[in-house]
Amino acid sequence: MSLTLLHYSDVETALDDPQQCARLAGAIDARRDGDTVVVGTGDNTAPGALPLATDGRVALEFFAAVAPDVDTFGNHDFDFGVDTARELADDAPQTWLCANATVDGERFADAETVPHTVVETDQYRVGVVGVAHPETDEINPAAAPVDFDDPVPAIRESAATLRERGVDFVVVASHCGEETAESPARPTRTPSWAGTSTTCTSRRSRTPSSSGRAVPPGTSRRFGWGRTPT
Repeated sequence: MSLTLLHYSDVETALDDPQQCARLAGAIDARRDGDTVVVGTGDNTAPGALPLATDGRVALEFFAAVAPDVDTFGNHDFDFGVDTARELADDAPQTWLCANATVDGERFADAETVPHTVVETDQYRVGVVGVAHPETDEINPAAAPVDFDDPVPAIRESAATLRERGVDFVVVASHCGEETAESPARPTRTPSWAGTSTTCTSRRSRTPSSSGRAVPPGTSRRFGWGRTPT
């Protein structure tokens, strides 16, 4: 059985509509099997009326229904300040990833997040590293206390660590948008789709694609939807 990645992002104001959230949760559940990794890539706690009324905590009910494996920070996840972003990451059921954000030289939310993780499926060990947009603090002034670094060195460092741990695939969960989405795995141009991306690289004979078809080892493919972060 092939590895399947189910990727969602920018839930945002859909949190105000239980039917929209239920449809998304149902669609994910219907496509999930024992070799599926569910990846969120930010802006899944805000904005919206209910997120505003609950400081983003309404998203926790959505996360409980979907049971994603990982998520990372988008610019809107800081709408209620950096402390709330940390709290939401800590309280969410999924592992929250952030490899390229620091405060005073220390990794941001070190106790609540990790830079990368390994997700075990029935057949595969999948390494996932998460990165935020390097201009998150400019896009959202509420994130100003945090420094967001170039994601590429952080991705390369985490990818090397994950490969040393013997993972079958390395996945990058990114809220960077197309302009920063060129693959750090290899300086080779590969197909891309505009918007928030999940970049996959393979150390074995195949890499999962959005269509379920394999791509050659050493290459990467991005898939997702959305826009450059706003």
